[in-house]
Amino acid sequence: MSYDKPVARMRLLNEAYAELKSLDPQTCISKNFVRQLAISGKIPVVQVGKRRLINMDGLLDYLNTHIESEPETEGYGRVEYQNSSIVKAIKALLKDSPEKRWDGTATDLLSAGKRVTGSYVAPTSQRVGIELNKLGEALYKYDKIIYEPTPNGNSGRVYHFYYEEYFEVEEPEENEDYECVDF
Repeated sequence: MSYDKPVARMRLLNEAYAELKSLDPQTCISKNFVRQLAISGKIPVVQVGKRRLINMDGLLDYLNTHIESEPETEGYGRVEYQNSSIVKAIKALLKDSPEKRWDGTATDLLSAGKRVTGSYVAPTSQRVGIELNKLGEALYKYDKIIYEPTPNGNSGRVYHFYYEEYFEVEEPEENEDYECVDF
């Protein structure tokens, strides 16, 4: 059996970043920028268990075509960001958490926002999701807060927020054998 198409080069975050650095040792692209591209869906990613595998060619295509023209924070300037009630609620929730992490649905964030800020952070849970999609890059840019939405059943998402310095990257051991997974 022969396969005529090129095989996708899938890499873990550390491997993708190492390959990017080997291609361009002087790159100013950070590992976290690659992580945010994967989380936001801007580059092709396959979830295998708890790990995200990054399509190396998709990453390189993105960097070659999008990096120059893309706005930094998709419309959220510093002042607008600082005045956002959702941002205030997220920062308060992280501050109150011993693990410096908060996970919940949009409805959970509405309730928590009311509790910590004294007012609702958005008129509906659907609006919370829309605003969070806009805020994702700004959360990292201004406060080093990692934002990861994950599917929650048929509809909705669970939102995960944590500070970058509390994020532990799972490093594979040198002798770890990797299994191929059939899809």
